[in-house]
Amino acid sequence: NVLWLFKYMSGARPPPAESDIKDKTFVEMTDVCVKHIHAPNSGLGIPYSFLLWHWGMVVVFLVGFISMFFLTTPTSDGFPWLTFVQKLIIWFNAWESLGLGVLHGPLHAKMAPPFTDWWYRLTPDTLKYNAPFLGCLPSTRNCLDVLVEGILTYVFTIRCLCAPAMTPEMMIPLVLCGIYEFIFDYGQHLHTYATQ
Repeated sequence: NVLWLFKYMSGARPPPAESDIKDKTFVEMTDVCVKHIHAPNSGLGIPYSFLLWHWGMVVVFLVGFISMFFLTTPTSDGFPWLTFVQKLIIWFNAWESLGLGVLHGPLHAKMAPPFTDWWYRLTPDTLKYNAPFLGCLPSTRNCLDVLVEGILTYVFTIRCLCAPAMTPEMMIPLVLCGIYEFIFDYGQHLHTYATQ
């Protein structure tokens, strides 16, 4: 729960005045609000505590990745740049699928709890959106979805991240999990837009 961030609202701006949006169409209200957000010399009006939370998560991401990389990857024969990039991509995928990335916390109106992707991926009967050509399938997550998009994805991710070097053979199971997710959970961030 990060509702405590609301105690520190420095940098925030109030919404537009009621008189500026009263009796306007939706499009006109949107114009007023966009101009208000992008007003020169006033910033976005986002509380500094919210921004600090997100920049803090960037630091946690970098420290976590660098620590994991140097703990699992030998660098005695020169720096393994290719392995570095490969593990960075896998780390980023894991970070996002755990709900620690862009769709978390106060800038995305997720306060209690701030991280939900992991829960969503590991819970049957939550909403999902299949690829357009699979409209005949149900729109709720089943046990196979939970197994592939949750458990197997995380197991294969840990396997890749703990390996001293990456090989195509190691990546195949993780790629297959990603393809499954793309086809059978095309709208993978439906948890953001719909109630569970």
